[in-house]
Amino acid sequence: MKKNINPHHAPQGNLLRAVCFLLFLSFFTLTAQARRTDNHVFSAVNMPPTTISGKVTDAKNTPLEGVSIFIKGTKQGVVTDAQGSFSIRNVPENAILVFSYTGFGSKEVAAKSGAVMSVSLTEQATGLNDVVVIGYGTQSKKDLTGAVAQIKASRLENENPRSVQDMLRGNAPGLDVG
Repeated sequence: MKKNINPHHAPQGNLLRAVCFLLFLSFFTLTAQARRTDNHVFSAVNMPPTTISGKVTDAKNTPLEGVSIFIKGTKQGVVTDAQGSFSIRNVPENAILVFSYTGFGSKEVAAKSGAVMSVSLTEQATGLNDVVVIGYGTQSKKDLTGAVAQIKASRLENENPRSVQDMLRGNAPGLDVG
């Protein structure tokens, strides 16, 4: 006796087996990865964004206004207000905050979530004797008042300036060249 084989049933059975095999393989791979992954990764992903706040003072406990505070390795940062207070949002767990201010040494502090930070910066007078070249002469850095902008030569490489005004126009923030 000859068996009646329908040619349409064989490919569907193979397709069903292939789909089941792929589902089993993907489930097995995900389970293996979950076992190898450190628990800290999952807790950091599920953690809500942390806000860190605090106050920055000098050695005499005087509040410092305008201190730059950045999360190390990122461009995210804030500046202290007139009372030396700051608040920075979306700080990752185990982040390092970098405090910097003109005339003071930079300081790196581990971020402490939930606690109000108190950071004291120490004066660093060594950089104040540097000479700063300004648009119309030179001046000691400690006597300089006003804004200072720096333009790197790499920013001018693709430009074709005809004068000093052309070089400064659009490259120095806050400068209006007429």
